[in-house]
Amino acid sequence: MSFEGRAVVSHLVAATLIVVAGVLLGLAVNQLRRSPLPWWAPKQVELSAPSQYLACGSDNEVKPEASGTISQSRARALLGSNDTIFVDARMPNKFASSHIRGAINLPEERIGVESQKTIEKLLRYRTVVVYCDSKACACSAQLAWILRTRYQMQNVHVLERGLGGWIRNQYPIDTLASQP
Repeated sequence: MSFEGRAVVSHLVAATLIVVAGVLLGLAVNQLRRSPLPWWAPKQVELSAPSQYLACGSDNEVKPEASGTISQSRARALLGSNDTIFVDARMPNKFASSHIRGAINLPEERIGVESQKTIEKLLRYRTVVVYCDSKACACSAQLAWILRTRYQMQNVHVLERGLGGWIRNQYPIDTLASQP
């Protein structure tokens, strides 16, 4: 092998060693982080939002296996628990007119800098139940997907049949009339 050929091989070996060292250093730093990034996404979390989640307010029905739903009766049993919070994914005007008792409002469209305190509050709860109007509303599934993927919240559930089902079951709600 000529001198030039040996120099090329030498440079390729050096470049390969630099890349391998960089990858190993990156993996080590990730493991030292307070909340390391996962090596792969859990099966229930998709890497990109399905199109049905992107059309908040559409008539697309949410697939239970994709959204991590919770039944009305199970959610009702959690209402009032110190480690559970209900999150209304609808717009503020709808939230103001009626919502599940004790719920907070976090429309998907408003996630950003102004919602950081709300996100920090959600992180303190073991269980988060997200809902919108009905099972045909994709807002809650979209918000749940964002909370799971962007904020690494594991125990986020979408309320089956939404607020409409909650009201039909005559579970506790707050309305404009019931607020002081």
